[in-house]
Amino acid sequence: MRFVYEDSIPDDAISRTVKEVIETINPLKYFDLSHRNSHGYDSVNMLQCVLLAFGYVSLRKLASLCRYDIRFQFIMDGQTPSHMAFHRFIHDDLKMPIEEIFYDLNRYFEKNDTIDADILYIDSTKFEDNANKMTFVWMKATKKFREKRWIRIMDRLESLNRYCKKEELPYRFSILKEFSFEYLAEITDTLDRIMRSKHIEEQHGRGHAFTLEQTKESVKGRYPRTIQFYHNEHCEGCPLRSQCTRSKHRRTLQRTDKLAEMQIEIRENLMTETRQELLKQRSIQAEGIFGQIKQDQEYDRLWRRKKTMVKLELLLVSIGHNLRKYHTHKMQKQKTNQKSHS
Repeated sequence: MRFVYEDSIPDDAISRTVKEVIETINPLKYFDLSHRNSHGYDSVNMLQCVLLAFGYVSLRKLASLCRYDIRFQFIMDGQTPSHMAFHRFIHDDLKMPIEEIFYDLNRYFEKNDTIDADILYIDSTKFEDNANKMTFVWMKATKKFREKRWIRIMDRLESLNRYCKKEELPYRFSILKEFSFEYLAEITDTLDRIMRSKHIEEQHGRGHAFTLEQTKESVKGRYPRTIQFYHNEHCEGCPLRSQCTRSKHRRTLQRTDKLAEMQIEIRENLMTETRQELLKQRSIQAEGIFGQIKQDQEYDRLWRRKKTMVKLELLLVSIGHNLRKYHTHKMQKQKTNQKSHS
């Protein structure tokens, strides 16, 4: 007796939405099956499984889901492809670039859902790289810098202890050998109390003026720009030089007038209420999506390596997120229609 998966999946399951979307957009144009024999897995079902996994799982995990998850069993009709079968499908059978599939699905969502495509919100986020096991590129440099910085902090605390003793203040700071974020926060709070008790205000001086040294035309990057180089002539003999710069000669800085003008223009553009509302919506729309992907779906580390494979993975994650959002809106509309008819 053959098990019927159709009867085991509820009507509001996301696997039904995935089948509906993929079968509507004519997925056969995505595949190159010239090298396949007649005994291979159905490519449409394989694509649906890959998209249903939202890109958040490895190929081995995807193969396991086809064995034990009823949603994937429903799509594959009980078949259990191996992780190598999914690997061959992604690398050999998908002849159309993943970007084209992404665009086709987005056009389907715009046609069948209420989406405002007039405004584009742009944001960025960071994902952990899939580096070799037990390696971290900047680990040694980070530890070395932290240790040196901690020694300098403890030296300052010793000077502060002498100051508190001289002024008869009831504060003494312990000199620790190991780095501690909690202790740094405690030091900051204590210093704030000392400054308030002594009526000490924070002062931000302008320092010495910089002198224009030279102007260069730079063609590096995407756009050419004019860079102005300034230097400070008052570094020689300055008692704060070691805290201001590590240069052997003098303090320098760079300035690009075009970039400064653009920053001023951006600040002026954001002064209107309409554009402030757009900025507010950007934080909701763009940053909220990254929160859902990284926190809710626990996807904060890449599974694949190389630029092309990372691009493939991130586009699969984006397609999966859009499918999930479309499914949620679709279920909400159905519930609204049912309430209006009842």
